[in-house]
Amino acid sequence: MERISYINHFKIVKFEFLNHHAAGVLQDFERPCIGYILKGEAEFLYRGKTLHAKRGDLIYIARGTKYYSVWSGFPEIEFYSVDFRFANASDKSEYQFQILKNYPLNGLDQVFQRFCAAPMEGLGLFYLYLETLYLHLKKEDVPAGINDIQPAIDYLELNYTKKVYVKELARLCGLSESRFFVLFKAAAGCTPIDYKNNILIQHATELLSETRKTIEQISDELGFSSASYFRTLFKSVTGKNPKDVRR
Repeated sequence: MERISYINHFKIVKFEFLNHHAAGVLQDFERPCIGYILKGEAEFLYRGKTLHAKRGDLIYIARGTKYYSVWSGFPEIEFYSVDFRFANASDKSEYQFQILKNYPLNGLDQVFQRFCAAPMEGLGLFYLYLETLYLHLKKEDVPAGINDIQPAIDYLELNYTKKVYVKELARLCGLSESRFFVLFKAAAGCTPIDYKNNILIQHATELLSETRKTIEQISDELGFSSASYFRTLFKSVTGKNPKDVRR
């Protein structure tokens, strides 16, 4: 018999915004989270990639995920956010960040409605909901070689504004430059430079959304050679111009 994964923290909230919203954390996400888009759309910056989600999509955010998201609505943004924690923090760790397209809403809707009226019954429904959800989610083993390149990842996440040399990252990992590059791309899903750029754009998105700093000031703060290059990279990563996010 499979061991039961008990939940010792649960919260479900319906968020509503107009036109624009930015969210996410650049540190490790402390516990799993589920999002379901009711209105609007979102772009998620994750592991060097930009992933798109729209109305009817479910987003599963695993414990330990580092991401940033930019939401837009026409004009409304509305989504469920489910924050939960397993008593054993390592439970379901084989399921990583992923987006399920056109996932049925009714189950989560029932959880939300019931939890508002009778929290214990709502939590019981959520156990049933997870039972089905994990059948649709893909398992993802820890990428081979991730431990070998972890020193480089740690360095990039702390020094993302500095100029990066692949040979120095390889040296930190005790690997040859060619071996390091192959391992990094296989384990992280992108090149070291793409990984660094993703972190930069995550921070840029946060600064654009949460501060009044000009694009030129943000470009300088993040170590770009010019505001023009910053705009070009931002567009290539997010599909949007910085001024679009600022609006």
